[in-house]
Amino acid sequence: MKLIQFFTIVLCLCHQSPIAFTCTQNDDPCGDFQPFYEMALKGHVFQTLKVPSSLYCLEACKHEARCQSFNHFMGKDICELNNRTKEARPEDFISDVTKLYLKKPKNRVALGSIPELPAASCEEIKMSEGQVVTSKKYWMICINQDMAVLAYCNMTTEVPLINFTTKGYTGRYGIIQRFIVPKTGVYLIKAWGARGGTHSTNYGDYPGTYYGGRGAMKQGTFSLNVETVLNIVVGQRGGDSVEVKGGQSTNLRAAQLGLSVEDNAGTGGGGGSFVYTTNDELLLAAGGGGGASNGYNGVEGQAGTSGTSSVGNDSSAIYGGGTGGQPGQCNNNPETADYHGGVGAGWLGEGCARVGPEHGERGGSRAQNWVGRRAGGMNSGYNGGPPPGAVGGFGGGGGGSEDNGASGGGGGYSGGGSGLWDSQAGGGGGSYCSGSSCLGITGGNMNDHGFVEIFEL
Repeated sequence: MKLIQFFTIVLCLCHQSPIAFTCTQNDDPCGDFQPFYEMALKGHVFQTLKVPSSLYCLEACKHEARCQSFNHFMGKDICELNNRTKEARPEDFISDVTKLYLKKPKNRVALGSIPELPAASCEEIKMSEGQVVTSKKYWMICINQDMAVLAYCNMTTEVPLINFTTKGYTGRYGIIQRFIVPKTGVYLIKAWGARGGTHSTNYGDYPGTYYGGRGAMKQGTFSLNVETVLNIVVGQRGGDSVEVKGGQSTNLRAAQLGLSVEDNAGTGGGGGSFVYTTNDELLLAAGGGGGASNGYNGVEGQAGTSGTSSVGNDSSAIYGGGTGGQPGQCNNNPETADYHGGVGAGWLGEGCARVGPEHGERGGSRAQNWVGRRAGGMNSGYNGGPPPGAVGGFGGGGGGSEDNGASGGGGGYSGGGSGLWDSQAGGGGGSYCSGSSCLGITGGNMNDHGFVEIFEL
């Protein structure tokens, strides 16, 4: 049945559209036409339309320069135009039995080629456009996401002198790595923060999957002297919610038990990435994303210096992010702090201690060796696993509360905020650059964990 439907659409497109043409083996005016049934691209919709069929959805995409692909609700009159393709963001290409996905088959505008379609990074352009990209200036998302700037991408020879990863570490604990400057000169340093944890449940007010905020990207150039030693902290992803519905003593996953995760369990904030001297002179920081919560994705790590507040359905339960290198706003008033999450750490210190073991714990700063902090007791991997559960990621991420509680804020130059009660996603951490030619991209890391790259110029 699906094969028949596919050919029906092709015939309609090739012979009944306002611009009539015939498809041949050697000259295919239909372009790269490959619909994916029961699949969709999540998180990149810029326009939703009511249309009678997929054909009209394709026509709408054809006449919109920003449109890279679309999702069509099969059997319904709803069309979603996307500003990305599954090639650009493969991690957001998900199973959805209600939808059909199709990449714009002809005359698609290349990502980053116009200011209305800026890219998050040079790597995203490579992912989107494949081998046809050349080294030149592209339109990129700036600190203010309503604004695009031209930035040069070296698509052929941009090879880092050294690349720092998590070295296989995950969760709360990581290692502080070191780089010794091999010779006096100018260096380009790039850092990416880590993503917050994911929340997925199949019941309650907002059943579905909600994603942690992406880590920020920050870069700058620095004049460094030979044998200068730099400390490198690579942020790690925040932990997912794991507490099983009803609670039971086990470290098995909810899915292995045939159960759902508790609908309102929190998640951990992502860790920030940092580059600083052994004398604690900060060169660069990239903020981690906030943890997701029921009904809300986590806030992305910020290109600016301030962390963001938590987000949720109750404004009185929202708490602010840090500014000027401080952690997220204190949320541990014992009279009001019901099931609070852990705030993200800032460069200058950690936040307020949690009121009790059911809450998420504050992320650790320099003095605590950037440890991510613990989740609320029932969400720690022993009432549904795996351990350690919804912890904050290494790099100062705050832990998520147990059920009916908030998610953790991301670590960063300034920490992300964390709220109270359920349906409160964590705020994103801020970023920092003390060098020259600084550039930042909010949510610019397409990967889960952070990383740091150093180039010799």
